[in-house]
Amino acid sequence: MTDREPNSTRTVPVPTDVLRCLLNGCAEITATEVLTATVRSGRQDPLHPINEFGQVLAWAWSHDQHRAMLLIADLMSKLGHHSDAVTPPYRLDELLDGLRYTTLALSDTDYEQLVRRAKAEVPGLCGRPEI
Repeated sequence: MTDREPNSTRTVPVPTDVLRCLLNGCAEITATEVLTATVRSGRQDPLHPINEFGQVLAWAWSHDQHRAMLLIADLMSKLGHHSDAVTPPYRLDELLDGLRYTTLALSDTDYEQLVRRAKAEVPGLCGRPEI
């Protein structure tokens, strides 16, 4: 598979520890992009994570919903670690609303389920009930 294969649906086996690293990198890049845009242009309203985050999140949701919750929690944690750059810190509701503006390939029903589950689980996964 090459980078020149647009919208390829080919898959490759990935060890779980490598998948964790890839998802962590996606959350890190997304947090960096959001925070850079915030510092450069002011607070985003709504919060707009990068399109690739929406694509990865949709994939995670379709393969392992708990892993999707961990991905959201990881992004919220990374945004929270840099709360000095954003006052007040971004909240989970802002992220969930902003997902609609990404290339999130989920049906309305799946999106609603993702939102409900994220609101119930992500604060505990982050250790920040106030998010």
